[in-house]
Order: sequence, then C-alpha cells, then structure tokens
Amino acid sequence: MKIALFAFNMGRGGVTTFALDLGAFLTTAGHSVSVVTCEQGGWWPRLVESGLSGICVPSRRWESAASYVRRLADHFVAERYDAVLVNIGVLARPAMLGIHRWPEAVAAVPVLHNDLPRVYSLAMLNRRAWNVAVAVSPAVQLRASALLPGKPVIHIPNGIRLPEEDDLRRRAGWSLPLRLLFVGRLSDATKGVLRLPEIVRECRLREVPVQLTVIGGGRDRSRLEEKAVACGVAEQIALVGECSAEEVHDAMKSHHALLFPSNIEGFPLVLVEAQANGCVPIASRLAGITDLAIKDGSTGYLAEASDAAAFAGHVARLADSTHWQALSAAGISRARRLFSLELMGTRYLGLIEALARGGYPLEVPRSKVARAGGPSLPLRDYLPNPVRRAAGRWVRRFRARP
Repeated sequence: MKIALFAFNMGRGGVTTFALDLGAFLTTAGHSVSVVTCEQGGWWPRLVESGLSGICVPSRRWESAASYVRRLADHFVAERYDAVLVNIGVLARPAMLGIHRWPEAVAAVPVLHNDLPRVYSLAMLNRRAWNVAVAVSPAVQLRASALLPGKPVIHIPNGIRLPEEDDLRRRAGWSLPLRLLFVGRLSDATKGVLRLPEIVRECRLREVPVQLTVIGGGRDRSRLEEKAVACGVAEQIALVGECSAEEVHDAMKSHHALLFPSNIEGFPLVLVEAQANGCVPIASRLAGITDLAIKDGSTGYLAEASDAAAFAGHVARLADSTHWQALSAAGISRARRLFSLELMGTRYLGLIEALARGGYPLEVPRSKVARAGGPSLPLRDYLPNPVRRAAGRWVRRFRARP
C-alpha cells in the first residue's frame, strides 16, 4: 500500500520520533511510505537515515492560509495514497482542513498525540471526512470519544526502538551521588521544568546526594537557571542543551533516575525509553497517561506534579542499591514486553489492513462534504500571510492598550 504520514515539521520531539519509527517499520513490512510536512525542521535529514522519502509542501510567502489548505490537499489528491495518518501534536490544521477534498478511496486517520484542547479541536475540524482516529493513551481516547460522539476512536500505545542486550549490559551500575536526568522541552507551562530545582533542594534537605543533568532546549532555560540559583542548587544541575536521540539513550544508561514533573502529556515516550534503558522514572501522576507508562512502585514512581517533596521522597528510596536495581530490571522487562516498536507497528498494520478491507467507512461521502463547502474558515485565513501576520500584531497591540 502507498501510505503517507503527515507531520507539520520534522523538529525534535515525540511526534517526529513516532513518524520516523513507524515509517521505517511500515517500509520494512513492504509498504511504500512517505512523510509529508509543511516545514522541514532540524530532523529532516533523519528521513534519509531511516530509509524514508520526505515531501515538504511549504507555504508560499504571499499565500493565504485558505489557498495553502487547498494546495496541500491537492498533493494528497495527486499522490493517490491508500492511507494517510495525520499526526496531531498541536500543529496539523492545514492538513485537517483539507481532508474533505481527498478522494473517497483514501483512508484518513488522525493520530492524537496530546491531551490538549487544541488537539481535540483539530480532530473536530473536519470530523465527517476522516475514517477513524487513533489515541496514544486511554485518557486521550476517553476524552476524544466524548467530544466526537459517533466517531470511532481506538487506542494504540506508542512503541520505541529497544536497546540491544549488549548495550544494556554496559550500562552504569548504582553509585552515589545518584545521577538524575530530565529530557524534554524547557517549558514550565507544559513540562513543569521550574520544579526541577525544587526537587533537587528537597533531596538536599533529606541528605540524599544527587546530580541532575537537563537535556533539552526551550524558552524557559534562563528561568530554570535563575530558579536553580534561587534554590541554592545551581552547582548540582548541569544544563547540556539539545542532544541527539543516541546521546539521550546513552545518558539514560548512565543515569539512575529520570525526573518528569510534567503537567500535560499524550503518551510520553521518554518514560518508556528511560525504563527500556534501565533508568527509573519518577513522573507526575496523569490518569490514563503516565500510569499506563509506569507501574507505580514496581518500575518507577508517580507523584502529584507540584509536590517536590514527594518526588524527592521517591528519589531517596533509590538510594538503596538493591531497591534501585529491582526497579531498573523490572522497567527493562516491562518496556520490552509492552512497548516495543514491533508491537506498535503490528497494531498499525492491523488497522491499515482493516481500512483496506473497507473497515471504518465514512458515514457521509467526502464529495458531499466538499459540495457543502467543508469547514468554514475565518476571514483572516483569506488574507495573504504577511498581511494576516501584520493584522494579528496590530490587534494584539490594540488589546494591550490600557
């Protein structure tokens, strides 16, 4: 089959990793796979490394959003794909708005990667024109089903490339100070990164020696550095910036625990990757999300996102070498059993084969939706991009006036 995976861009992150890994798996299974984007992004070269073809359909300088939606839809029409998986992180609007223009034979599958109102809104944009949605966690499936009554939403958990047995045998053993790790975007609103210095401070109060390595970039880096100084733990925190996937996995093998005080997630691959590499995760409790990735008390720990003392208490438990070794080994075993790329890929293959057999048919033909005009667009979407952006800046300044 000819399959397209849409992602807004190939920037660093979970959606990009998903597209690369699933695309490679489907290619190995004998399908023709292309990754279609609106922008290239920093990980664009990894498409070639993964044996995938990349097609970028960028917006033109003086093009309106409405015109771009039509032109992007024209690509999916011209290429005659059998199935298109539209990955919705927070950016997928151009693709979702044009699905009603696609041929009836193209199976359209939104993949919902985050538990965010924005994600559900994008899925609702053109709901009559897609066949079935995939939710990456039970929580996302439950909320999407409630917001999209009558539309099928299935759950397929994300999977990861598992480390080789030889690599795991070379991972670092227990020692003091405990080496803690954070991997992710440096955003406090979503990832809760300003809690990290508080957790390290709480560890110091408990006389648990720790060192924290922070991998990632983002707009809150300077705020994180300031918070580390304010908490008196700057010398215990090293910010190393963005790293390659291979460097992240190596870091997981050389650290004892992963801190993950996040506020919002869909299904965090980093928690599964940490366990697969023997790094014990300590994460915020997000029902139907992090409690799916971690078996609390057996492969890692869960705590309330804002409770730095609870996070530190769990870190203190890992100061017992026997206990850390037990959780580390259990995490490796569980990740291999439940979250392999092969298991995820097999489930997507089953879905694609079901669609090819006529499963999940549309209730209303796309041609009928197209004749009705599809989703309505606001007036600003018909303005050329520079004009629309200038108008937006003017409106924001006007609203900010006292």
